[in-house]
Amino acid sequence: MSDQLYYIDVEVKPGQDCKMPANLQGAIVNCYTFANSSSLAEKKVREALSADKYVIVAINETYEIEIAEFQTAESVSTEKVSLLRNSGEVYYGEFHGWED
Repeated sequence: MSDQLYYIDVEVKPGQDCKMPANLQGAIVNCYTFANSSSLAEKKVREALSADKYVIVAINETYEIEIAEFQTAESVSTEKVSLLRNSGEVYYGEFHGWED
């Protein structure tokens, strides 16, 4: 089980067969994951986004975030936080997309 919750701000563009709407050329994604370090958190986010067919343009920032702040920002329940912590998965928050 990982100790700290991280917020990772990532710029992506659509890869082949990704779920991003066809009219979007790119997006900033708010990602969250539990990890033992910022480098491990970034690695987990890269792997998750790549597996979901997104092309990573840049990781703009990574920092530790309090669970309460995450819950407020993303309207996430305490149960979901526990599941996220135990599974080690990456949570995608809002995609802030733009058109060409």
